Amino acid sequence: GFHAHAAAARPIVLLAQAICNTIIACRVSAWQKAEIVRMVQGSASPPPMTLAIGDGANDVAMLQEAQVAVSVSGPVQQTAAGGGSVPGGVAHAVSASDYSVSHFAYLGHLVLVHGVRCYHRICLIALHSIYNAAVLTTTHFLYNLYTGMPAITPYGQTTILIHAMFTLL
Repeated sequence: GFHAHAAAARPIVLLAQAICNTIIACRVSAWQKAEIVRMVQGSASPPPMTLAIGDGANDVAMLQEAQVAVSVSGPVQQTAAGGGSVPGGVAHAVSASDYSVSHFAYLGHLVLVHGVRCYHRICLIALHSIYNAAVLTTTHFLYNLYTGMPAITPYGQTTILIHAMFTLL
């Protein structure tokens, strides 16, 4: 968890998380970034979806904690102190992430397009499930009306099992 000197920040971060949709942490250490992600995930039920965006080796712990991790692997990142390049840091962030973009400018496109496509796929699955259940229920109901409401099903157990397997696919 947070060290003793940072424990006072915990209620502030949780309050910010309850009020805001986004938490941006800068100028914090790698373990603090990961702790913020863990704290946000453990603060609500069900846990909120977390997206972490990082561009170097110091972001790997945060990227591994989040449900969706995006690394920025553009031009070689510069260290703050010496100005030297750290290509290995970017490689660590890329390997720890789910998605990688070459420039920060592409993040909006990634989030919006991926989000819309994911929403569209979820809607198609929901509609398919509703249609599937409606067809199965309607044919069962019509069969029972036609046969005088017996307590039997028009489908065998094997048919229902195969139907369930194809529905899961």
